[in-house]
Parts: sequence; C-alpha cells; structure tokens
Amino acid sequence: MGNIYKLKCENGDYEKSLFLGAGMRYPGFNGSYKAAFCKKCNDFTEIMVNHDKNDEPVGGTKCCGSQEDFVRIDVEDTENEELTCPICGGRILVNTDGSWD
Repeated sequence: MGNIYKLKCENGDYEKSLFLGAGMRYPGFNGSYKAAFCKKCNDFTEIMVNHDKNDEPVGGTKCCGSQEDFVRIDVEDTENEELTCPICGGRILVNTDGSWD
C-alpha cells in the first residue's frame, strides 16, 4: 500500500498530490514510487525505483519521462528538507492525504 501526499504552497499558489510507495500494480516487482523534483518541468513528480538495485530509478519521471533532469526528495521528512513552491518560491507544506493500492 502507498500513501498520497498533498503538497500545498503556504501562499496558495500551488497544490499537487503525489502517490508514493508501492501498491498492487506491479506484483513481483520490488520497487516503489518516490518523490522527485523535475527540473525540466519545474514541478514535483513521482519516479519509480528498484529496491533490489539500491533504489536506482526505473525509467523516467512520471511527468515528462526525463531520466536525467530530476532531484529525488523526501516528502515524508520535510523537516530535513525545505521544499519551495515552483511558482512563487513560498514554502511547501506537506500532509498525508490518504492511501492507495
């Protein structure tokens, strides 16, 4: 099961939901979706990683398929990582918004 995280700008300029973790979509595959920031799209997105290969990315970003222009982020622990709004530069607040299979 995975979690849905809602990213929201404290100024109200941006909002996005990320479906992270692993559901039942790929039985037998030891991987999950992790959060990333796509530099090409200037947006937060998901990227699939393979746990059997040290969390190496599998394919590209979910937004545009980029395999190089992204930075992985940890939305589960935003105290260690300050996330900024791609629109206004304000602080992004992260909340758990549910779960998915």
